[in-house]
Amino acid sequence: MLRWYKLFRIYKQQVIFNTWVFEEIWIDTHYEVKHSKSINDDLVLSLLKEISKILPVKMIEKGTFEYYDLDMEYNDKIYRLIIVIPEDKLYLGVRNAYRRTL
Repeated sequence: MLRWYKLFRIYKQQVIFNTWVFEEIWIDTHYEVKHSKSINDDLVLSLLKEISKILPVKMIEKGTFEYYDLDMEYNDKIYRLIIVIPEDKLYLGVRNAYRRTL
């Protein structure tokens, strides 16, 4: 199920990240500015299905939200996800997603 908001789209999908279980995914539209040719919401959701295999992920910043950057391989390509999680852990947000070269 997809719901539209101003700057992000919300999906119902279970994701396990750093031992937390999330039922709602918020994907920020930020990636569309520079990466819409290689990234879309379906790809981001597929990447998120794989992140439970990558534990633990170190936090890069904490304030009202926790931020994580995560490099992962998927279909022989490297991607970076910028994950954001609010203090109440009500959802897992994807602030940005893009292809990387190492």
